[in-house]
Amino acid sequence: MFDSYQICPYTGLRSFTEEESLYFKGREEHIEQATQQLQQNKFLMLTGASGDGKSSLVYAGIVPNARAGFLKAKYTQWHVAEFRPERTPFMNLCKALTRQLNIADPSIVESELKHGFSALVDLYKNSDDYLDTENVIWKQADEGQKAALKRKAANLMIIVDQFEEFFTNPENYHQGVPSRDSNLVLNLLLETARIALDEDLPIYIVFTMRSDYIGQCAAFRSLPEYLGFSQFFVPRLNRVQLQQVIEEPATLSGNRISRRLTERLIHDIAEGVDQLPILQHALNQIWHAASNGAEEMDLIHYA
Repeated sequence: MFDSYQICPYTGLRSFTEEESLYFKGREEHIEQATQQLQQNKFLMLTGASGDGKSSLVYAGIVPNARAGFLKAKYTQWHVAEFRPERTPFMNLCKALTRQLNIADPSIVESELKHGFSALVDLYKNSDDYLDTENVIWKQADEGQKAALKRKAANLMIIVDQFEEFFTNPENYHQGVPSRDSNLVLNLLLETARIALDEDLPIYIVFTMRSDYIGQCAAFRSLPEYLGFSQFFVPRLNRVQLQQVIEEPATLSGNRISRRLTERLIHDIAEGVDQLPILQHALNQIWHAASNGAEEMDLIHYA
């Protein structure tokens, strides 16, 4: 018997979340490549055309991959501090770190980070997330205490989603010049990535950005070098991958979709930007039209 409430396996116009990673299909190879690059470099600038699924690749791909152990890091636990720059990038970074590093007062994070340079690394090292095996507490701990300290320890991933907001909001970027806050955030994150690589610390930095803003990155010192060092361009999906995007979520959720509908959707998607959100939106509407997936999804529901 079909449940009265079914979860739609197609997200529509929004990005996939970590909880929906099961239904994020067609990008397995790209997720693996991006994860390996992040593991190796501690920094990743994920670029691609508008609507190519950059945020989905991070939240429903790289993050679940890391939690499952496919990104080999020092600890098994992960804390993910994610934010969008919006109009207050420094405040948004501070809030994200306050939550993930379990610091009671955001003003502590703000005052610490204003020192710049290694301030973010110092915050992490002074939190419960970091296990310093050289300090006295660790050396004097018994096996039970060491096990408890290990359970608290966590790798830190910092995600700056929609990095282009550093350029699209006048508060962050005016007449070709980044604001003081924007510079502070960028310097902190790039310095953190550099120290993490030098000292082999389990801190990982991920940016997502529309590729048409790559030219503006020259406004930030050192950012073009980091782009050259570790950029991952999200490729367009080929026909086989599009078929996986369409059919596999239906199969996983116990729904059925006709092959002729798949062929028609692939034919209609055509070339151009923002096609994946449109495809997801169409699939979402088709699923609802097919009695929330109770019927086989077919051309009649597409029509």
